[in-house]
Amino acid sequence: MPPRSPASALAATLGLAVALVGPAQTDARVTILYETSRNHALLTGPQPDGSPGLGRDEGALQQQPAPRRLGASEQAWKVSGMGGSRATPSIVPLSGGAMAGLLAERVRRSGAHLVFLDELGSRFRGDRGHRLATAMEMLSARRSPYGDESLARRVHIYVPGVRAMIAQPQRWDGAWTALVRAGGVWIETYRGSRPWTEHQWLAWPAAFRREFARRGGDPARLHLVLTAGEQSEQWRRARTGVACEMLNNGPGAYRLGADAHDFVREYRATFATGSPACLPPPLLAPERALALAPAIGAVDRGIPLGGHRLTAPPLW
Repeated sequence: MPPRSPASALAATLGLAVALVGPAQTDARVTILYETSRNHALLTGPQPDGSPGLGRDEGALQQQPAPRRLGASEQAWKVSGMGGSRATPSIVPLSGGAMAGLLAERVRRSGAHLVFLDELGSRFRGDRGHRLATAMEMLSARRSPYGDESLARRVHIYVPGVRAMIAQPQRWDGAWTALVRAGGVWIETYRGSRPWTEHQWLAWPAAFRREFARRGGDPARLHLVLTAGEQSEQWRRARTGVACEMLNNGPGAYRLGADAHDFVREYRATFATGSPACLPPPLLAPERALALAPAIGAVDRGIPLGGHRLTAPPLW
């Protein structure tokens, strides 16, 4: 997640994960709750209407480092893609081989045998991204004793800035390769504390999924992380178009604050029948579509700018 405070302080208060099993799915639906201890109680305890929260019977996992609230077999570890701390060591300065060693060690010592990279930010453009790709390739070659095809599938990665990765994928080649090999890719649908706009929701999940699949990634490993704000609106956007496919893999939550109970309410309503009722992307009114028709060709051909052409990627 984006660094809001020094890693040592963050480690003492944040880091919770819940895995929820969807009855209609072959793989478990995983929901990451990256929260304070107080909000963990709100999310997992009885809800205002008397219904249960997101509980252990649904496969709750607690991400370390954090004050332990669940059993030893329900603890998952974390490493840092930033400065790190003693409890959450950083992989940033390491070689590919050393990254692989640290990730494997954290998988082994985790009661849930999972490790999360927090997070794949701008430091992983270029060479450092290639080092992470090397680490994931090494883990892909190691058989997992935990039920997956390889140890790489025990690594999950948070992605904070999808715009840059979509706009300049060649600068992120190594990072993309690492993501394709990971067990889960968690797209943060906010910047800072501000949720994505409606236009960003309509454009970025589809563009990210397209590039991920083009490189051989399995879209079933893509997830969305929501944050504080009007939960009914965020969940409506998450159920729209391509984003809904990712939502069905399991949503995440980050620093919900006073919206923790609303997150549980929307979760229950969305997955009440097993899978979300997806909404189609909005369509333009016929008169607006006709007015835009001449511009579509210009976007496809590019607009000349002094010997260069300005083009826009498709948004669908």
